[in-house]
Amino acid sequence: MEVPQPFQSQYYFLYGSLMDQSTLARVIKRPHRPELIPARIVRYRLKLWGAYPALLDGSEDAVVIGMAYEVRSLSEQRYLEAYESDYYVNSPCVIELEGGKAVVGRTFKWAVDQSLLRDGAFDLRDWQLDSIDTR
Repeated sequence: MEVPQPFQSQYYFLYGSLMDQSTLARVIKRPHRPELIPARIVRYRLKLWGAYPALLDGSEDAVVIGMAYEVRSLSEQRYLEAYESDYYVNSPCVIELEGGKAVVGRTFKWAVDQSLLRDGAFDLRDWQLDSIDTR
């Protein structure tokens, strides 16, 4: 029988609506805005699923810009996984943090039919404005 390992905090690379501190705080059920670190991942690309970005494997020179957040509990991890739904899979990646430090972390990659995706770019500011309009 496998013995469960204790949870260890680790960085998650966030690249869509979760780059918004208020949204992230609501998703992980924190009373305060969490600290985010500008970051990027290499060899990935984005497409759009409706208004939301979907992370896919990319060419060697492909770069996705986003934010890193240190997930500190199993409940935070589970809240993120529930938010991302079954359309995304929790995957390992190497995250380059602002300042040049690289860490092994995790991100959410698109997990279903790529024909559901279209070319386009996610703009956080546009998303935030649209979110305000729909409240």
